[in-house]
Amino acid sequence: MNFSQIVDKYTKQEIKKLNLIEVKADDIKGFSSVIIDAKTNPKQEQFNIKKVLYYIEVINISEVSAEEICKTISENKGTNKLPKLPKVNFDNAKIKGNNILYVGKSFGNFRYRLKQHIGNESQKTYALHLKEWEKFFKKEVKLKLHFISLEKYLSDNEDNLLEMFESAMHLELKPLLVRTGH
Repeated sequence: MNFSQIVDKYTKQEIKKLNLIEVKADDIKGFSSVIIDAKTNPKQEQFNIKKVLYYIEVINISEVSAEEICKTISENKGTNKLPKLPKVNFDNAKIKGNNILYVGKSFGNFRYRLKQHIGNESQKTYALHLKEWEKFFKKEVKLKLHFISLEKYLSDNEDNLLEMFESAMHLELKPLLVRTGH
């Protein structure tokens, strides 16, 4: 089965709304959205989900440029530095109007992954660590989280599809911060 056939198999219901083959940030349907920051409570019931695809956008990109975000994150990461921050993609920062900060997935409980991004968990885990951003940035970086659970569509032995969907979103959305391998 090739990638196109695999995607077709799982696009019959909610995943069809994702339009994963030609995903555009403005066209994505079926995602829930919420403003997030270092004070976001990851214990909210809406985050008690598994097998999640998500992306985070900067909603004040006109005030804090993509280049500034990449430069600042790059300056605050290093081999022995904590917290562990994602890899910076300066090429994606050069794309006019790009405001996609991060694309990710979570196989387990999304609450835990969100806690890592906020900075409530180990600084040794690669995540955004938003609690540290006050120290990093002179201006506030305002973020919106978009997420969808595919748990009811993917069986336990189909987690590799979540990985492929994340990769497809990376290719199309071109986030500023990426994990190794994208």
